[in-house]
Amino acid sequence: MSKRTKHLVEYFAVRAMGGFVNLLPYRLAAFIGWVLARASFCVIGKRKAKARKRVKEVFGADIPESEVSRIVWKSWLNVVLTATELMRISRVTLSMAKKVSQCGDAMDRLTTHRDTGVGAILALPHMGSWEMAAATARTHGVPLFTIAAPQKNTLVDQYINDTRRKAGTPVIMRGDGTIRQVIRMLRKGNVLAILPDLRRRVAAVKVRFLGAEANVANGMAFFAKMGKVPIFPCYITRKGLTRHALHVLDPVYPEPELQRDADIQRMTSEVFSIFDKAIRENPDQWFWYNKRWVLDPVEETDPPA
Repeated sequence: MSKRTKHLVEYFAVRAMGGFVNLLPYRLAAFIGWVLARASFCVIGKRKAKARKRVKEVFGADIPESEVSRIVWKSWLNVVLTATELMRISRVTLSMAKKVSQCGDAMDRLTTHRDTGVGAILALPHMGSWEMAAATARTHGVPLFTIAAPQKNTLVDQYINDTRRKAGTPVIMRGDGTIRQVIRMLRKGNVLAILPDLRRRVAAVKVRFLGAEANVANGMAFFAKMGKVPIFPCYITRKGLTRHALHVLDPVYPEPELQRDADIQRMTSEVFSIFDKAIRENPDQWFWYNKRWVLDPVEETDPPA
């Protein structure tokens, strides 16, 4: 099968699935996601083995095999359900978000800051349904936007980004002028939603994370420093098929007196320390299957996105 044919098959499969789940009530769509997750879990042997290895590396060889099995299954289920939720994210309304997302005072932190007119960074790890976290913030009037890198399958890439735009979240494509666009949006009071818990292939910002040294991008803290806006660490946990608990922690502010690189290091370390604690408390909620495994070593060169 040629690359073009493969991309077309993937695109039409995603479009068909997206159209199907949008016809269904949320709970029924989630049940379909559960069925797909269970079926696909049986055929992802290599990826499952890698995930098990990673869990043991982080939690130690003494972790019971039954607990490892539970974590890797729940993690896979969560990813499939999140993909299902992304396809129907434009259907999330304020009333629905209030019904399915337990926020406590989480949204108060964001809406209070929103009312100041100052922008912010909303930093989420790949935990729970990060798409529902963003949708919940958006439906509460938080003016979110995000950044996306071009993907290999341009058809699927455009469909996903159009889905987010249709839901009311502008997408800035990574490339020339991205930094200027992001800073401009932040200075207008908008909030950048970003998923920073990814490995950078070449040396960037080194932080202590999950018991080892992780090499991560500086984008989250760089934009906070240059835009003079705070970072709100945030994570969401899944409580069953269609219930979620959103947590927004106290903001991490840039320190004007600190030199840029030192401040970026400080802010990144603080945020990843919060992520570390959240993942250790909820290991089955994190994406252990990520191809860009955050604890892999750096490489000689950084291939194009």
